[in-house]
Amino acid sequence: AVAGCGACLQDALVESRAGPTSRVRVCVATLTVLDLRRPYLSRSEAAELVSGVAHALCALQGLPEGELAADTLLLDAGSHFTFARRVGVGLAGGAGVPGSRPRRRFAGVLGKFALKERPFCMATTMEPELAFLMASLAGVGPGARVLDACCGSGGLLLCAAALGAARLVGMDTDPEAIAGAASNFAFYSLGQPPEATVTLHLADILRPAASPALDGARGTFDAIVCDPPYGMATRVSAGGSVRATSVEPGQARVQVAEVTRALLQLALLALAPGGRLVFFLPLRGSDAHLDGAGVLALLQAWTPDELRSGLGLLISKK
Repeated sequence: AVAGCGACLQDALVESRAGPTSRVRVCVATLTVLDLRRPYLSRSEAAELVSGVAHALCALQGLPEGELAADTLLLDAGSHFTFARRVGVGLAGGAGVPGSRPRRRFAGVLGKFALKERPFCMATTMEPELAFLMASLAGVGPGARVLDACCGSGGLLLCAAALGAARLVGMDTDPEAIAGAASNFAFYSLGQPPEATVTLHLADILRPAASPALDGARGTFDAIVCDPPYGMATRVSAGGSVRATSVEPGQARVQVAEVTRALLQLALLALAPGGRLVFFLPLRGSDAHLDGAGVLALLQAWTPDELRSGLGLLISKK
């Protein structure tokens, strides 16, 4: 939760001071520092930054000495200062900042769901870190009803099941992927009654209205999590024909628009009121330089008129 940010330390401090009515009051001495400008931050360097914050805070007139409404200072690659309150720790959370050689934790739940541990994987199977992140963004929790319209080996649904989802439905056009996803669920003993159920269908995302996944289930899903095949690294099938896996950027944009429209149509049919759709949208060529507003405009241009009143589009940029 960001308390204040700025191009200089003083600007960030003004927003993040602990005023008289602040419910969060943190002593500067306990401030955690994360410096993304360097591969490693020593204790002495962190202490020097904390000392600088304390002196700058004292220099600002009218501010309580030594207290902030934040517990973390983040310095990004552009040397911007951000004060924030930590509201949660991720599955691989811990002290320190990733080094120049990123390390992955293979302990705990991430180790349990590591791709190398599964009986079946595909070239595009989502890493567990991203799969859990997508499920969290979709609001998946105990009792949730979750749909993956292009489930592949079931990686996204597995992580949704681990978070407590009670009903899991997957779609894919590849029989081998469906069989592999079933073997993964059996391996982890997930999606089994009475705690949960998993159903896998041979179905095409480009024909959402005809999907057997929606039989008697329209408007009942709490979340759709999906990494669609856009014809870049995986096949896109339509009308019995298989598209090329590698296409020119211009043609790829057409395929992305087609798949995105189908996914939005499926979301309108499948999601319950307040349900969330979380999916990956590749941007290539000139689209790769779009900001959040540009991506939103692109999605709106791809959204058929009949869908606009039924869906809200939320954009998150890494």
